[in-house]
Amino acid sequence: MLRTLFRILRTLKKGAITLFIALSLAVLWAATLNKPPQHIFPHYGLPSTIRTLPQNWTPDIRQQVAHTSFGSHILPLQWLLHLEHPTLSNLLNDPEYLSSLGFIPQQHSINNTYALPIGFSVTDYKGDQWVGLTCAACHTALVSHNGQKILIDGGSAQLNFAQFEQDLLSTITHTLEQPARLTRFADALHTDENALKVALKQYQQSLERRLTYNATNTPYGHGRLDAQGIIFNAIAAEALNIPANARSPDGPMSIPTLWDAAHHDLVQWNGSAPNQEPGPLAQNITTALAMYGSIDIDPTNIIGYSNSVNVKNLGYLQQQYYKLTRPKWPSELLGAVDARKAFLGKTLYRVHCQDCHTIIDPLAPKRKIKSLLVDIERIGTDPVMATNFVERQVHSGQLQGQKMGIVAGPLIAAQVSPIELVMNATAGVIVNKPLSTITAVATEYASNFSAPLAWTRKAYRARPLNGIWSSAPYLHNGSVPTLWDLLQPPELRTQAFYVGNQALDLIKVGFQHSQNLNTSYFDTTLYGNSNSGHLFGTDLTDNEKWALIEYLKTL
Repeated sequence: MLRTLFRILRTLKKGAITLFIALSLAVLWAATLNKPPQHIFPHYGLPSTIRTLPQNWTPDIRQQVAHTSFGSHILPLQWLLHLEHPTLSNLLNDPEYLSSLGFIPQQHSINNTYALPIGFSVTDYKGDQWVGLTCAACHTALVSHNGQKILIDGGSAQLNFAQFEQDLLSTITHTLEQPARLTRFADALHTDENALKVALKQYQQSLERRLTYNATNTPYGHGRLDAQGIIFNAIAAEALNIPANARSPDGPMSIPTLWDAAHHDLVQWNGSAPNQEPGPLAQNITTALAMYGSIDIDPTNIIGYSNSVNVKNLGYLQQQYYKLTRPKWPSELLGAVDARKAFLGKTLYRVHCQDCHTIIDPLAPKRKIKSLLVDIERIGTDPVMATNFVERQVHSGQLQGQKMGIVAGPLIAAQVSPIELVMNATAGVIVNKPLSTITAVATEYASNFSAPLAWTRKAYRARPLNGIWSSAPYLHNGSVPTLWDLLQPPELRTQAFYVGNQALDLIKVGFQHSQNLNTSYFDTTLYGNSNSGHLFGTDLTDNEKWALIEYLKTL
């Protein structure tokens, strides 16, 4: 190894040698000394009534991931703890209310002093402690059967975050408009009422602007967000201060599962993000910015864009999700799989499904997965999300003429796809935090297949179906409630149902979709909600469909 190093050094000029040594020391420092803080937890915050499944995570990893901040800051911590709910006779932080929105309760632990739900983090911002979200909020699922609750790490959360945002705005508005409520809030915070009123008004205006930019006529409900549309607005409209750039994020997507995501060559429902380094870090930076991160886009700043993203922690989180494996069907809790049916279903899968949804070893620690992009003309599913990504154009404003990658890449035109502005913002974060970037990449590095950019292709990504039993509803927009419905012709699929119900349907495989107090209505006739397409397997006999579903339980 030393001989190889000396040969490299002999080929370099003096200045290049200095740079090479500096970069080598930086990588060594990042890989050995500058890791995010770790804990061995004496106890865990997950209630004892919730079961977990073997997914290659220790309880310590689960607890750390649940509350590790990536730089999101939604509102001050003390506000969350003391604001009164706009209509209910309790606080905004009431566990029963948050559970109704799909947040998963946690008890007190050393990294969660205030017993906030899974996915809530506390971070310093503007000289105060603020609450934000982290990966686990959207990517931890809770399912139930016969009253037994089961946690799915990396699962698709049935989270109604859009409703939480609306309730938060209503809470702030009610507090400003009702003097008695404002006085109680100021007393709880031990602060001056007039100063608090000013801070609330500024916050109200900021939140109103964000929600106006992200208004849509297609309700998301539980388990969905148009994450790409929201990040496009966060950068192109909010960060660049160009309100005309705002576009309705009307292509809602079902929250994806994460147990194989770090092993893919492409991620996102439309395969728009290559997953070789530094691709995973770039993708996660955009998530942090979309989820109430902050960035100051100033192209005159030679050290990138100042921002709130905790890049180092993103590397740690990506490393943990790389370890994660799919949840195996728990026969001891849900009943045994019918082996005879599953054997027949395996043969049917090879004929009707495997060309797109490849079979992999779900436990191989360094599994590498190639994605298949299927054009929307062939798949026939709702085209809105894929079309929005390809066709939307915005003004580049002060970024016109700048390099897309800050120090490299094509020059940004006057009218561009918003993804170009997002990539510029991401590069600005990386340039601004070079040592944290080295730390993150050194921490999370994994060897994945390379893949070309698919920014101009209207398509959706087919993936292995590991753990498919736990990730309903189905299709990219969550428009099909069960696997049985998915195997029916579109005209026979359930046209309207309720989402947010955690109770599993073990027969049709998915969630029970009856109405209760914690559900939201899903109408497949609305824009972006179509349940059409994906006709594969729809011509099988009923017995063959049941056999195929039985096999899908085993993946």
